[in-house]
Amino acid sequence: MAKVQAPFFGLDASGTLDKTLTFTSHPGMHRAIKIPTHPDAQSLRQLYQRWRYYDAIQYWNSLTPVQKATYHTTAVRRGLPDMAYFLSIYLKNPIDQFLWLRLDQENPATFPDYSGKGHHATRFGTTPITGAIDGAQHYDGSADRIDIAHHSDLDLGTADFTFMLWILTTWSAGLAHFAGKNAAGRPAYSYSLEGDQIRFSMFDAGVGTVKLSQPWTAVNDGLLHHLAAKRSGTVVYLLIDGEVVDSDMCNFDLDNPEVFRLGASVTPSWWYLGDEDDARLYKRALTNPHIKYIATQERYPLL
Repeated sequence: MAKVQAPFFGLDASGTLDKTLTFTSHPGMHRAIKIPTHPDAQSLRQLYQRWRYYDAIQYWNSLTPVQKATYHTTAVRRGLPDMAYFLSIYLKNPIDQFLWLRLDQENPATFPDYSGKGHHATRFGTTPITGAIDGAQHYDGSADRIDIAHHSDLDLGTADFTFMLWILTTWSAGLAHFAGKNAAGRPAYSYSLEGDQIRFSMFDAGVGTVKLSQPWTAVNDGLLHHLAAKRSGTVVYLLIDGEVVDSDMCNFDLDNPEVFRLGASVTPSWWYLGDEDDARLYKRALTNPHIKYIATQERYPLL
């Protein structure tokens, strides 16, 4: 490391400081000629952090003034603005996110849950492939699945939620369930392929079934597509690639004691043939612009 001449940041400084700040001296001019950059600013690790920060900002903006005020007292005591204190909490443990399976790893026994809630998933088969965000998993349509043991965090009750993931498939006939928490005769929520339709279904025994549907031609093209189902109040929506394609009313209680499963249903199995990536569950209705941002901007490698 070259010695810095004259006081640091002084008008007569020149030289290099630890290969990070480079100064030069010209007649009548002293300036920094190298701007420090983060060594892995475009890495997937950094992008995941940025995306979580974006989630946090969107959550803060969704709060009412009364809800924001609940952070004020502690924020003042810690010498922070209210929003900064909120961010310090959210970035450590997202308040509204209860599942985030990135599905990047190759052939692990378990996939970690990056929501911080500890709902790690057990892998049965599946083949690692390239996905929307780094790696993804392929299901063979006959036995592959990924399971998470029942936990109340994964129950949706009658509250708001957003459940999203990426898929790639050319499935065009029959019946296949590929993500959800359901079994025959129990309250349930799940994504499925039914005949020529892609659906997000909600079922409550003795009450009925609500199915949000779209012709399968919207995604049956061998390309990656982002799916999001959300409930806001009593209205439920299905979004494909960030655009609303169907909506309905549903106030069903969706709690059940079944496992959360990717790649199939519980009973019967209804196996899925295709790929999945980046499954997330929020106990909040994300705004449509937020969902569209995730669907169109959160990709890796960067498009």
